[in-house]
Amino acid sequence: MVHPMVTVFSRIRSFCADCGGAIAPLFAVSLVAVLLTCGIAIDYSLGSSAKTRLQNAADAAALAVVAAAARSDGDQEAVEAAKEAGYRLYADFLSADPAELQQRPNITLQYVQGRYDATVTFAIKRDNIFAGVLPAARMPIQGTATASQQAQFVDLHLMLDVSASMGLGASEDDQRRLMEQTGCQFGCHVAESGPSNEQNAVNLGIPMRIDVLKSATQQFIDDMRAHATPDMMRIALHVFHDRADQILAPTADLDQAANLISSLRIGTGRPRASTVPANGNTPDSGDTQPGAMAQHAAITLDHQGNGTRGDPRKVLIIVTDGTESTWSPGLSTKAWDTDACQAIHDLGIEVAIIYLEYDFYGKETDGTWPWAIAPIEAQIEPNLRACANSGLYIKANDPAEIHAAFSRMFREIANKTPVRLTN
Repeated sequence: MVHPMVTVFSRIRSFCADCGGAIAPLFAVSLVAVLLTCGIAIDYSLGSSAKTRLQNAADAAALAVVAAAARSDGDQEAVEAAKEAGYRLYADFLSADPAELQQRPNITLQYVQGRYDATVTFAIKRDNIFAGVLPAARMPIQGTATASQQAQFVDLHLMLDVSASMGLGASEDDQRRLMEQTGCQFGCHVAESGPSNEQNAVNLGIPMRIDVLKSATQQFIDDMRAHATPDMMRIALHVFHDRADQILAPTADLDQAANLISSLRIGTGRPRASTVPANGNTPDSGDTQPGAMAQHAAITLDHQGNGTRGDPRKVLIIVTDGTESTWSPGLSTKAWDTDACQAIHDLGIEVAIIYLEYDFYGKETDGTWPWAIAPIEAQIEPNLRACANSGLYIKANDPAEIHAAFSRMFREIANKTPVRLTN
């Protein structure tokens, strides 16, 4: 007979040795760990994706703020407008995201020793999808973007075409009046006898293209007044016809530049090389010589500066109709050579071109146009484009277009100061 206690112990040992049915409690215990791991992985991935989008929005906003602030010249309203532009851009980047990500960041802007620093900081708490199994219901996400724009010292060298073709009437109506009153408006610039074409226009009170050139340059100077921190942007003036000459060295005295522009006339600068005054009248200047202009610019500008006060960055802005003519042995014309600006580019100096289009009233019936300009007309613009740096070429014709071109060119140049993310 087996003792009852032996039977009890035997059954206990058998129960403990039997693995049947153990999977259920093991699965229950493991499921909690699996859910916790999956929850952490999924929410971490979603949180990481959200932070990437927030960081991209902050980077874009910081760059936009500092670029806009650099154009503000310290004006407080403009600075605040720059910050608001950053807030709007940040919101636009996140417009398709959940509302919890679209919280307004903090944007600060500082100006220290010629440099603008913009900082965009974001800090949100994102709801976890597996909040029930995670230790925290919300995941904090935060970050910062900082952008800087180092203000540069810049010398703007204006190279103005003052050749005879600037004696065209300012507008089509002015050109029509000039032709009706004098019987000529093109190819009669050089006064072989009697008053010059310029003097005829002055006597008749008819505005010429050179008058538009003067007023547009005055506007350019006014744009500099409104934009530039004192002494950080200077202007130099050059003129060219068949020769080139610097009439004003780089200066921050914008009043001096404005006064000099007001006295500008056709042929300003050194006397024309190849024409002798006839009958006591000073002839108009011959047309432009890009080779002489380029040589003058390369020698005068010498090298590209590094943007410091002692060595400013240099930009050459050429205003021209893009034609070249010579008078020996007879009159001949051609479009600018495509490599006319190469010597300037070789110095690392940016070249901007404002092309005052050679287009005027009555050219179809003009005696000179068919042989002097028509054969080269299609070459003028491509050659000038090849001369200009990318983004620094503008064509204009009538007075409104010319004024707009000068303002736009100033903005294009002023906005080229480097902007970079610093973190």
